[in-house]
Amino acid sequence: MNELKAVFIIKAEKNCPLYKEGERLQLSEKTLACPQGKEVCLILVRDMTELLFMFLQKQPVHLEEYVGQIFNCSGCKGLIKFSLVQPERGQDKA
Repeated sequence: MNELKAVFIIKAEKNCPLYKEGERLQLSEKTLACPQGKEVCLILVRDMTELLFMFLQKQPVHLEEYVGQIFNCSGCKGLIKFSLVQPERGQDKA
């Protein structure tokens, strides 16, 4: 069984103090990797944890179903919108 690995790209940003449009985030079953040199936003961690639980509720997980769907952070003084990048073959199942 392959470990879940989901890569997201930030599609829109409005006053986010940490992340910018075009940057990537990577979510696995155990980690959240933010863009290099950027601090980790705890609000985003909470939102990504909720996404992870949503993904893992369906077994096997097929991330292709979520490609193109826009997700939002719940926000602080700014907001980001991000979407799942097409997963590589063999990385779409948990």
